Amino acid sequence: MSRPGAYGKARIPAVPRTLGERLRKIRLAWDWSQTAMAEALGTNQRTYSAWERDGQLPSQASMMALSRFLRLQPVA
Repeated sequence: MSRPGAYGKARIPAVPRTLGERLRKIRLAWDWSQTAMAEALGTNQRTYSAWERDGQLPSQASMMALSRFLRLQPVA
């Protein structure tokens, strides 16, 4: 089972497999925009969008910011 994405185009798997899928699922569950998430993480919307699309991995510093923001332990 999956959920329709923005504008009905992309779909999110019920169990996200990639970092981008996980970030998107969290953001949608919180009903936040990409801009709001990016600002909360200290980055811009364009960079955050690339993370969600798995087009770019966050830097080590960004991964630390993500883990702090989401209150998760980073995995080496």
